[in-house]
Order: sequence, then structure tokens, then C-alpha cells
Amino acid sequence: MKLHVGMVLACMPLLAAGEGIAEADSLVFGESGGERQVLRFNDLGGSLGMAPPADHGGFAVNRDLIRGFPNESALRNGVRDFGYLGLESLAAREGVEVFKGPASALYGNGKPGGDINLLARQPDGVRRRDVQWSVSRYGMHSVRADLGTAVGDTVAFRLGAGADWGPGRRQFDDMEGYGLSPSISWRLSPDTRITVEADVVKARDQVQPDRIAQAPLLALSDRRTLGEPGDVARESGTTWRLAIEHAFDARWRLRQGLFVQRSRWTRDATELDVYGMTGNSVLTDDGRSVRRVSAHRSERIAGEVSQTELHGRVDWAGASHQLLAGLELGRYRVDATGRRAPLAALNLDAPVYGALPGSFVSDADQAMRSRTTVLYLQDRLAFGERWQLLLGLRGERIDASNDDRLGGALYTGRSSLVSPRLGLVYAATPSLSWFASWTQSSRPQLGASTADGSLLPPEQGRQLEAGLQWGHPKDGLLGTLSVYQLRKRGLATTDVRNPAFSVAGGERESRGVELELRGELARGLSLDLSAELLEAKVLKDSAVPAGTALPGVPRWFASAWLTQRLDERWTLGLGLVAEGRRRAAWPPNELRLPAYATMDLSLAYRGDGWRVQVGAGNVFGRRAMVSDGYAVRFIEPRSLTVTLSTAL
Repeated sequence: MKLHVGMVLACMPLLAAGEGIAEADSLVFGESGGERQVLRFNDLGGSLGMAPPADHGGFAVNRDLIRGFPNESALRNGVRDFGYLGLESLAAREGVEVFKGPASALYGNGKPGGDINLLARQPDGVRRRDVQWSVSRYGMHSVRADLGTAVGDTVAFRLGAGADWGPGRRQFDDMEGYGLSPSISWRLSPDTRITVEADVVKARDQVQPDRIAQAPLLALSDRRTLGEPGDVARESGTTWRLAIEHAFDARWRLRQGLFVQRSRWTRDATELDVYGMTGNSVLTDDGRSVRRVSAHRSERIAGEVSQTELHGRVDWAGASHQLLAGLELGRYRVDATGRRAPLAALNLDAPVYGALPGSFVSDADQAMRSRTTVLYLQDRLAFGERWQLLLGLRGERIDASNDDRLGGALYTGRSSLVSPRLGLVYAATPSLSWFASWTQSSRPQLGASTADGSLLPPEQGRQLEAGLQWGHPKDGLLGTLSVYQLRKRGLATTDVRNPAFSVAGGERESRGVELELRGELARGLSLDLSAELLEAKVLKDSAVPAGTALPGVPRWFASAWLTQRLDERWTLGLGLVAEGRRRAAWPPNELRLPAYATMDLSLAYRGDGWRVQVGAGNVFGRRAMVSDGYAVRFIEPRSLTVTLSTAL
């Protein structure tokens, strides 16, 4: 019996990466309820390397939050990846997928609500000569190239390249960035393959201070900057990945991955004076000017991760078992320095730029180190004709240190974590399944320290989820309805006896209902929709009252992207994003961001070997704002981009 549950298990990206060595499907006996949603950028009317319209596509994959809690991607093609902590280009990216439930906790990262996995192009031996160019209404240019070839039957090569340059919407805005992502795959035998990937990126970008949640700052036009014309950030980085895949037979497979990254980031720019260097508040007493400082920030980041995984399938005790065992060894290092100087306040009614900073003083000199050793086990078993069960366990040991060289203090910590997980699927019919899961997770708190000189123990996460899934995207529409409750415990909160330090006592909760629909409504008409009702609040904190809503999290959110193929040449896209009213920042700030709804449109024409697309975002020019709990950003009104793609 085939289960049409529709979203496959967490380790599937690893298996798919090795397809051709042995049949990946031979290791997969079914699919698990609601765990994975794949969203390729092309699905939303874009093409080669271009991101989808903002915030569309189930789970709002471009947002900073998943189910009410912050998100930081830590997966790439299904493999644990520290790349998001450093710097990587967009040259090889082709889509994203969202893990949730037990799948989201398999690789840790402390996010029981879900995780985002970046999908990158892999060498597949197909000849490609694809190039794309786009330009925005303000003159920002982007070029992407995807080149591929094969050398005989054993070697495949692929190269992703990208460049971005030009002005943006905001005052003084200008940037340039370049990325190169070559990869090569060598099949030593029908059962063994080696893949090497590199990612090189260099960028210079005009930056501006964060808009914090203060009414006068948010009232200022989003085209204005609170900074200076010379505010700039420079970034460069190199990442190497090695993957060795070997199939022992049709049932057992080994994958060895190695990740090495080096990146550097410097920033000479204006910041809002949240430090009290020039006054007691960010705004002047009359509320007409904003206090500022000039800051120099620098970071060097280095990381290495080794990941060994064994996949297998056995039939035992009347059940089919799909097994996964993994060992992860990681090391991560950050060296950060900073200094700041007073800078003249900026009048919000009549801003005058060109201020020069005063004398600089050092305010940061830190060396953060961490080592991790992780063992994870998972058994996904099918029994009877309708049941699947997932059993998982992750054990982790972390050694970390934070050397505050400016303050002369060294903070250290060692933690051992165990995170179990359980999932159950019942296929009532070939097109209807029920699922439930219980997940625990852990996340180190490397930046928070206690008054006794130790780092805080890891925060703990838990998720309960149940729902149903119906249909299949290949047969039309796939739908998922789920209810969930997430809780995080042991979060850093202010030590009331020593306010400069933290204690582990904070608790947060998020619970909600999600509806997702994806697939073909009718011939040529496809839909990608996500709607969510949720409540996210503080349960316990030494500095924030219990019951306080989490900043940036609305009571409801919805996004939809409809694509209509008009004929063989023309395709029309329509997108809608709406978000409810929500708190902009933590108390005592009680500012709320208003609800909003925006509409995006796209029209594409496909010729013989080429394609042109016109995309318009926020076509009605709504003044919409989103918050990550601290900074507020604006959704650009009436954006316009023209994109030309061709196969040379």
C-alpha cells in the first residue's frame, strides 16, 4: 500500500543527493505526516536563482519566525550546516523546504517548531548554459548563471555564479556583491560517489541603523536613513563541503560529510545610541531628534563540522524499519571587536547629513569558542497496512567558552543534552492520513553568562502536534491541517540580584492551528497557501510579566500564491500576504504594529529558449511593517523587477 501523506522524512535530502548510486526510493517505504514541505523558487514564478515573492509559500518561508519562535536556518540539502552563521552566496540556491515536528529536531538547533533547509544545486551531469538578468525600478541589477556538464560517465561539474550591484530604494543605498559556487561529483564506482562544493563570496553594502520600535522613528519615511552616506559593511567568505556516499547494497548506505568555513565581516556605520553614550534615551527630550553613535564592528568566523551517517532498512518483528544513525563533530569560533564614538543627533523633521564622529572607545573584544559531539538515532517503522511510527533520540555534549578580553572575564560551560522524539501516522485511506508527534529539543545559550562566571545551560524545547493530511500534489491538491503547542524553558532572563548577568528561568509558549494547501486546483492553475492562527506569550520571566505577547508574532498570518498558465507562452501570478496586529517590542514599550495586507503580481512570457518576467510587489503601496522583536523593517511599496532568462 502506498501512503499518500505527501511530505517525506527528514533524511530524504541525504538519500536524494545520492540518487544514481543506488535507488534512493528503495530505502524509503513511505512518507510521514506533515513533516516536510518543499518549495522551489521556480514554483512561484521566478527562475534561475531568484527568490520567490516576499513571504509567500507556506510557513512564510522568508520570515524570521516559525510558529512564533525565531528561525535561523541550519540545514543545507538536509545536512547540518553552520553556513548561516558565516557568509554564503545565493549563487547555488534553488529553493527551500520546511521541516516540522520530529523532523525539525533531528539535527538539533533547538527549534521544535520547525527548521528551514536550503536547497542547493548539485552536479547531475546535465548540460546547462542558463543565464538570468534582472533589474529593479531603482536600478539594482542581478545576474545569475547556472552552468553544468559531464566528463564521460563518471564526472559531473556544475557552476553557479551571481553578481548584484546598483542602488536600492533607500537614500544613499548602493551595493555590490559577487558569488561563485562550483561543485564537482566523481562516481568512483556504481556504489560510491564523491562530491566537492565550494562557495566564495565578496560583498560591499550600504547599511543603515535598525529602526527600533519608537513611534517617531517609524513615522519617518522608509526611504530616509537614520545613518550617514558613508555607512558601509564589507563581507567576504569561503566555504568548502565534501560528501562521500557509498551504498553497501540496496538496503545500507553510508554518507560522510565535511564542512569548513572561513568568513570575515567589518562594518563602519552609524548605530542608534542604545548605549547611553550621548544621552539617557534614543530620542532627545523634545522627541524631534534621534541620538546616534558611529561604530566600527569586526568579526572573524571559523567553523568545521564532520557528519557521518548510516542509513539502512531491515525487516524485523513484522515491521519494516528505516534506520538512521549519525555522529556529528563540530567546532565553531568567533572573534569580535568593536568601538564606538559619539555622533551628532539627527533631526527627524529636517535631517542634515555629514556629521563627523568624536573620539572612539572600545566596547567589545570577545573570543567565543564551542565544540560539539552529537550522536543521533532514528527508527522509522511501518507495521500493519496503515501505521508508521518514528522513534528518535539525540544526545549532545557541548563545551563552550566566552572570553571577554575587554572586561577581563572568561566564561565557560559544559552541557550534556538528551532529546527524544516520537511520531505516529495512521493512513485511513490512500489519500487521507492522521498524524501526531511529541518532540523535545535543546539549544545552547552561548552568549548568556551568569554572575558566577559560567555560561547558561541549554534552553529546552518541546512540541506537541496532531493533524491530518489529504490528497497528493501529483493528483491535484495536497492539504494539511495541524494543531500544535510549543514550549521553551530555561531561557536567559535577567538576574534580579545582578542585572548585568542572566539566570536560566525564562519560559515561552506558542500554540496554534495551521492550514496549508498546495498543488493544482484545475488544469494550469496552481496554489500555494498557508494560514495560521496562533498565540505566543511569556509564561515566566524575571523582567517581563507573564502573559505578555511575544514581539513580532501576530495572532494570525496568511499567504497565498496563485499561478495561472494562460497558454503555452503566458503565465500569470498573483500573491497575497496578510498579517494581524502585533506587539513591536518588549515592555515597557507598548507600541503595536498595525495589521496589513499586500498584493504581488507577476506576468511571464516563455519563448523558444528564453523567458521574460515582470514582477510587481505590494502593488497598492501599503505601508506595511514587520518586527523580529527588536528591529522593525518596512515591506517595500510598489516594487518592480524585470527578469530575462535564457539558455545559451
